[in-house]
Amino acid sequence: MRYLVVSMRNHWLPVVFLFFLLTPALFSEEKEFAPGEPRRLVLYFEQEEGLKFQELELLLLYESLLAKLSGASVGVVIIEAQSGGVPGTIEEKSHLAREQGADSWLSAMVSGSMESLRVYVSSFDLLKERMVFESRLQSELPVGLIDLARRFWDSTTQALRENYSLVAADAPPAKKKIIDSAEIVILAQPGTLVTGLSGKPLEVGQEGELSIELALPGTYSFEALKRGYYPYKEIFYLESESRVIEIDQQPGSRYALNFYLNNFSFPGFELSYYFIPNFFFARVGFNTFLLGIRVPDQDDSTDDDSWLQSHSLSHINITVGRYLGREDRYYRWLISGGLFTRLIMAKGYGIGFEPIAPFGVQAIIGLEFSHSEKKRLFLEYVPLLYLTKYPELMQASFPPDYEPWNYIFGKSYVIDFFNFRFGLRFQL
Repeated sequence: MRYLVVSMRNHWLPVVFLFFLLTPALFSEEKEFAPGEPRRLVLYFEQEEGLKFQELELLLLYESLLAKLSGASVGVVIIEAQSGGVPGTIEEKSHLAREQGADSWLSAMVSGSMESLRVYVSSFDLLKERMVFESRLQSELPVGLIDLARRFWDSTTQALRENYSLVAADAPPAKKKIIDSAEIVILAQPGTLVTGLSGKPLEVGQEGELSIELALPGTYSFEALKRGYYPYKEIFYLESESRVIEIDQQPGSRYALNFYLNNFSFPGFELSYYFIPNFFFARVGFNTFLLGIRVPDQDDSTDDDSWLQSHSLSHINITVGRYLGREDRYYRWLISGGLFTRLIMAKGYGIGFEPIAPFGVQAIIGLEFSHSEKKRLFLEYVPLLYLTKYPELMQASFPPDYEPWNYIFGKSYVIDFFNFRFGLRFQL
């Protein structure tokens, strides 16, 4: 069914490209550098006779396998089999692979359905003249796009890395191939690191260009990384001539708006400014206790059944911090810290600093999670250190029947160690 995949490619390519663009795990394989020449492996793909996968399903299966294999090892160049059907025997597959200048092949036959997918994978090494691995992949649960991009093909890529590696430059001629090659030139921001095309990251020079020789033909994938810009990913097929790839690197965000609920009850708002886009930031904002959500529990001794609560306090917050992960990761950690001041609004007092504990220090450990780079949910742990000369008055401010279990009262400070924020962050 190889001819079927080829006929669908141009029509569905935007869909497949979008799928891989949104998949963070696609280019996450680790690679090691070693001198030598890469192996050339032909990929055969077909469905079991008599089955009727939808064309889009077959295309997604094939493209996900091709992408995973292309990024699995710098020691292997993946060559797509010529159209016209998949040979039936080992001898026929080997003959066709030799005609394409390859020294190995991998065959994947799919059966079942997307609800109960089964794939038989086998690979033959022409240099060793034997089958080097066979495996049967099976899923009893429906297989979706995320499964294909993340874990479904892991055993296959692992087997590829274990059985194929770069051929040493001083190996006997019988163990080597004369590899045709072509030069690609990548145009990007100076200092950009390009991974996936070599055993180690390559840096774009000050002139904004990076040149590299790649074996022909082959399917390649790479990732371009530069601080202050969103990561860029691309898959391309290099067939017979050199080419220039110009990267459209999108600058990172300079501002962000944060909306949250403090302890899942009281609203808060912050504006972030990024000194280094999407990495190092400062925030200013406030959260108020004037109106919040109250959820009565079994230990609530009051007769008030209202779902709202109000306290005459608000916080003004100033913090600085940094991220610990990349912009395109589904989970992204951050750390931050800063100061806060407490304002009180009360009848007979007006608006001013809260007299018992007007200032404090806060630390933040946060986690963002989202497939979107611009809109991200976040959960932050924010312990508060209140600086006060009157910790006993702060303790006395709680109702007599309430035990402030989440507070630690010292001689000149009070710590609230159970404080969280949950909200939505919009990168501008």
